[in-house]
Amino acid sequence: MLIAVSADGRETSSPVSGQFENCRWLLIVDTDDNAAKLTVRSVETLENTAGAQALADTIIERDCEAVITGVMTPALYNVFANACVTRYTAPGLSVMEALESMDRNTLAILRDEDNVCQGDHSGGECNCGEDHD
Repeated sequence: MLIAVSADGRETSSPVSGQFENCRWLLIVDTDDNAAKLTVRSVETLENTAGAQALADTIIERDCEAVITGVMTPALYNVFANACVTRYTAPGLSVMEALESMDRNTLAILRDEDNVCQGDHSGGECNCGEDHD
């Protein structure tokens, strides 16, 4: 099973990004969904050089079953929802901790676009609780 995780670094020990659009890296993690406990088979790292929409397109093209991030805009939420990609939020967790929580069914799911960030992170006001300096 392929899981996409927006991250601040290239390693599974890196923190999950606070906001999908501003992540530095996208990790595409191949897990063994037949194993009794979470088993990571491989991790592909993609630097966010082309922007959030390009990352979203990659996630959909690679047929990832889920994306783990902090928050995302309503527009990206809808892109993932329309492609049947499950949206999880994992602020404060490392990539590996988030994957383990997802495997245990304890990771929070973004269920509707009202629960996503709608703030202006280019110096404007934001109420999502994330620090977007």
